[in-house]
Amino acid sequence: MARYNVTVPPTAEQGSYKTIARDTNGQTYRADALQDYNSCRAHDGLPPVSRMPSGTVYSRIRVKEYRENESGPFRLVLKRERVQL
Repeated sequence: MARYNVTVPPTAEQGSYKTIARDTNGQTYRADALQDYNSCRAHDGLPPVSRMPSGTVYSRIRVKEYRENESGPFRLVLKRERVQL
């Protein structure tokens, strides 16, 4: 079961939105994200949409991939770029 971070940019009707979508029981991660997004829209009193807004970004959550593919212990190191002023 793959997991994806989903980031939806702000639209005219609603602000930006973030969620985690999964592949589950024959439902794709995109369908899961759309269902979750429409649930959020319903909470705000907005009608459901048939597709995600343009500019939606799906990024794979990598830690689970490492757990599935690597047999030994590991750690994920995130590094930031240094900015010189």
